Amino acid sequence: NALANDHRVGPGALTGAIVSSVGAGTNGSVAICAQVDTLTISGTPAVDETFNITVNGKTLIYPVASTDLSTVTTNLVSTINNHADLKLLVKASSDLSGAVKLTAVTPGAPLTTSAASSAGGAEIAARTTTANGFVIYTPNPNYNGTATIQYRAWDQVVGTDGALLDLTSTGGGAWALV
Repeated sequence: NALANDHRVGPGALTGAIVSSVGAGTNGSVAICAQVDTLTISGTPAVDETFNITVNGKTLIYPVASTDLSTVTTNLVSTINNHADLKLLVKASSDLSGAVKLTAVTPGAPLTTSAASSAGGAEIAARTTTANGFVIYTPNPNYNGTATIQYRAWDQVVGTDGALLDLTSTGGGAWALV
């Protein structure tokens, strides 16, 4: 997590920061990982139950229309991906377990996701499965040695992107945001 030890110069904690760009990695490539939040549905859904899903202050009220969990999951994914506000923030998908994954449309952009269900047969919960601030380095084939990874971060509050930092020499602990 490139942002784990970074902080702003000045008052207040570093919150809502994004990795705004990455430089070319030496002997490999670097990419920003998108945050992924997962919605988990437990129990048997009840017809006319509702799921309230909020991402970054944008809320979807989803009316459950089936007791079949697979159908509910498939329809929920489609509804999120077609929702006027949510489709700008996340791309929904589902896996074999029935969980709904919400992947940030913009890698590096933080998500705040919550979920609740009305009185009914199922419960829905949200959790972050891939946190914001991660970058991934992929070495060139057969490379073995030291790599340099550079990134820029921004707290989305003050000014613009911070300095370009080198994770090899700073270990993520330098002040990217000034």
